[in-house]
Amino acid sequence: MDLQDLITSFAKEVAKYIPVQESKEPEEVMTIKDVEQFLQIGRSKSYELIKMEGFPVYRVGTEYRILKSELVEWMRTQKGA
Repeated sequence: MDLQDLITSFAKEVAKYIPVQESKEPEEVMTIKDVEQFLQIGRSKSYELIKMEGFPVYRVGTEYRILKSELVEWMRTQKGA
């Protein structure tokens, strides 16, 4: 066994004790147009939504962005509203 094989073997053995963290895919970020398509609503209704208190919207400069997961969660909380 040469030095390279010894190092590789050692690295594999050590790797067994290092916890593996699963990499999460980035969350989907939606534009107003994406929200309109997702919710099947028009432009004026989408702007009404983003002005509602509690609606999960982020302002980026002069534009708005919505995380899809937060939008879905917000929709679930609106069932009884």
